[in-house]
Amino acid sequence: MKLTEDSVHFSLNHVQKFYDSDFFPRLLEYDTIFANRKKVTEYLTSTEFLKIPIKSPLMMPAPKPGGGYRIVHQLDPINTLQYTALAYLVATDVEKARPPIRKSIACSYRINVDINGNFFREGNGYNEYQEKLIKLSNSQKYVLLADITDFYNQIYIHRVQNAIEGCNHSLYEASVNIEKFLMGLNNGLSQGIPVGPAASIIMAEAVLLDIDQFLLSNDIDYTRYVDDFRIFSNSKDKLKFVEHDLTEYLYVAHRLTLSSSKTEIMTSRKFKKVEINNPQNMEEKSIHSQLEKLSLRVNIASDYTFYEPMDFNELPKEGKTYIQAKAFQNLLLSIVKRKSLDLGTARHILRRTRHLRSRAIYRLVLENFDKLAPVVRDVVLYLDGVSNDKIIIAYLKLYEQIVKKSFFFKTPYVSHWLNYLFSKRKIFSESDIIKKYLNDNSTLRYSAIKAKNQRHIWWMRNKKSKYSGCGDFEKRALIYCSSILPIAERKAWIYSIPRDSTDLLEQIMIDRVLSL
Repeated sequence: MKLTEDSVHFSLNHVQKFYDSDFFPRLLEYDTIFANRKKVTEYLTSTEFLKIPIKSPLMMPAPKPGGGYRIVHQLDPINTLQYTALAYLVATDVEKARPPIRKSIACSYRINVDINGNFFREGNGYNEYQEKLIKLSNSQKYVLLADITDFYNQIYIHRVQNAIEGCNHSLYEASVNIEKFLMGLNNGLSQGIPVGPAASIIMAEAVLLDIDQFLLSNDIDYTRYVDDFRIFSNSKDKLKFVEHDLTEYLYVAHRLTLSSSKTEIMTSRKFKKVEINNPQNMEEKSIHSQLEKLSLRVNIASDYTFYEPMDFNELPKEGKTYIQAKAFQNLLLSIVKRKSLDLGTARHILRRTRHLRSRAIYRLVLENFDKLAPVVRDVVLYLDGVSNDKIIIAYLKLYEQIVKKSFFFKTPYVSHWLNYLFSKRKIFSESDIIKKYLNDNSTLRYSAIKAKNQRHIWWMRNKKSKYSGCGDFEKRALIYCSSILPIAERKAWIYSIPRDSTDLLEQIMIDRVLSL
């Protein structure tokens, strides 16, 4: 099988518009890939899919909000493009086999593929999921909370192939290639799909198709968000039988299990208090609360004898900014005080404030860094997105406290993200503590990025002889960094290093450096 041209175009557009992994910074190699779209497309469409080398992905344990870790992945760039292209070829048929959108049963990531790189409809379906939870909890007395244990990492790859072929028999060849590709990523192991690429969402939803069919065949009121099932009934005993039957079906059909710590039956009244929390609604409530306080202050100051609430949309820009800032501060404070971090709300706050370029929560984020470690990707993108040199200098002591005292900073995954941030901005070298950390602990890859950004020619000269002993990711970082060498020295080194004639990415990165 060879990839089609439209699938490769989609794959390139997807990574350029969105991401290659939801858990890692985008790799530096993609700039070269996007500058060589024609050459990359020709390679991927003319080479047999399974003859393209599968490289070992980057894998790290990332902290979870309730404690513990999960393994997350970032694939080699060419493998990412392959995987995304294959997902594009099967995605529409997977969506057709899912329960209808109007029923709000499978709410997560409804698929709507377009050539511009979009896999999904606008939004991730979480608001629809929350609305269905409210509706069901208002009409039924009890709810069964049922989550599959370590879902992505426990999926049997052969079940992925079965599920995709079951959507449309014409997808047999694509499904077999997906199975063999995933087995290659896992070094022959038959269990687990990568956590991070958007393509894995398509594979996971395919696996869940028959579980939806099983529940629907038993005339059960439920909704789910990925593998988090919320099943409702007026009979507690009925839910006990549902838990029994679902446990049996998951094991027999998929060798999957329900998480004992996350599976329980509770009253709908209690459920509404502990679980239903739409981030958008929480933001609006917080803004409304701030408006009430401001209205009271204004009315009291004006000696008004009656209270008239303000309309947020009628406020001047400065007033809106003040209200939003206080709302985000209060909302973030409320979630970091909880025992377990609310991922959805934390991400919503960080992404909204980044979009608004608001520094209202800047100090709070740094002071609560360890609590926010499960969303470190959004933390770092927020800090990077709203910072300038003046702001970083003003808060440098708090950054130093993270380096000195944060537990999670010592873990490779969180350290990886802060290496990304510190390596991008020269101003962090104003801190002896951060500078020493980068010199002593930074990976070769981020050291190379830092050296290029700061034009540390001495560093590159010191590493040239280490090239042969490096892995693929590190080799490409050295090629990238070599652009700072004088032309004659750069060319002499490039022509001296051993090359892999089958590695397209290495070739185009070398060509780009030589052309500078």
